[in-house]
Amino acid sequence: MKKVLLIELFSQKVIPLSLRTVASYSFKDSLIKEKISFELIEIPLDFLFEDKFYQKNSYTKLLDNLKNIETNFLEKIKLSKPDLICMSIWFWNHLELTILSKKIKNILPSVKIFLGGQGLMFPEEYLKNNNQFDIYCFERYGEEVFKDCLYYMLGKKKIEEIEGIFYRDNLNTLIKAKNSSKILETQNFYGAYDIFPINNNLVKDFSVMYEITRGCIFNCSYCAWGDNKIIHKDLDRVIYEINKLPDKKLFLVDSFCNTPDHMYVLSKIKKTLPFLSLFISYQVNKNISEDFFKILNEFKYVELLSGPQSFNETVLKSVKRTLNLDVMKFWSNECKKTSNICNLGNIIMGLPFQTLEIIEEDLYLSKKYFKVLNINLLVPSSFYVLENSQKKWGIEFEKTFPHGLLKTNALTEKDTMFLRKAYSGLIGTDYINPELKYNLFNKLLIEYKNKS
Repeated sequence: MKKVLLIELFSQKVIPLSLRTVASYSFKDSLIKEKISFELIEIPLDFLFEDKFYQKNSYTKLLDNLKNIETNFLEKIKLSKPDLICMSIWFWNHLELTILSKKIKNILPSVKIFLGGQGLMFPEEYLKNNNQFDIYCFERYGEEVFKDCLYYMLGKKKIEEIEGIFYRDNLNTLIKAKNSSKILETQNFYGAYDIFPINNNLVKDFSVMYEITRGCIFNCSYCAWGDNKIIHKDLDRVIYEINKLPDKKLFLVDSFCNTPDHMYVLSKIKKTLPFLSLFISYQVNKNISEDFFKILNEFKYVELLSGPQSFNETVLKSVKRTLNLDVMKFWSNECKKTSNICNLGNIIMGLPFQTLEIIEEDLYLSKKYFKVLNINLLVPSSFYVLENSQKKWGIEFEKTFPHGLLKTNALTEKDTMFLRKAYSGLIGTDYINPELKYNLFNKLLIEYKNKS
């Protein structure tokens, strides 16, 4: 019997799906179920991505996390005696995972480490500098890739036959395979929390991630999920699984949830959840929105995550995004009528053609539509379509982590340095209100222009 150890380094705010999903998908395979045992070690980290890279105490928190890992988990990993370790890299665990994986190789030099996740902006460069990783899945949906790697571990498949990965040959040369051509079997997506139940004692307060559908019919250039396809699951099975989850915050990670499928699921699941968070789209028709809103009103508290990323038509067109203002106005007006539904808008700073003045206008307009506003800086990703357009739009990022934005066709390096400094203030918890965020940005922008 071979042993696979899944190591999940996660923010205490959210219990992630990633490793549970690939394991449960593979577990449906009869040979894997017979020949391989799985173990999950979850390591909670004491901050979010924004805290780590833009707050003054970030280095102290990093050291605290590493000390916690060293003290409480490294010996446990060693005693597990795995044949393969699987890890998932994200923005919030990038530094800890990189250091932990090196320590693992030191104490278990013969173990193979499989890496997946969306935290590698420039994967080939990262892997060349971190040879502790034997296999990296660069596919957005890695379930079939991971299953093939398990067959490789069992001696049933050659490493060079596996698609969708970087791997190292006998000379330790990094090789990139071709993109995966396999189609995911939707019936194998179920039971992510059946194999590894949630440990309610791991952290005090958290959200549970869940996925009803996968993919997106839209193709926004900055987004990892846009491929004009939707993978549908058995909705009754989805309802059964959600109703088995603990009464914790539920975070639906689907690209957008105002669809008939989601309406059906949400109408059938338990309403005792204390908090429901989901993505909606302002690119769908209003009739669905009206019916959907009636269902949402049955829950205790709902957080609606949405764009528009920008209100500017030129900017939206450049990233292949549309905006239906009538739908946005409807959602905004309905949210104002109730206290249990909060619409949380999102603006991305640094999109093509987006000047500082356009960003200011985006923040100004956000006051009109949203109760709460989230702001992000544009980041690269090996999954994003935008990477193919970076030269076209003059977009450049730092080559070292966390790969900060350097310049665009509308922003100079000096402008982006200003944005990064402004961002560290705009993400503070005291500035969740759109008007407060706009006022702060406006003040900082005036100061920046006066100095320039």
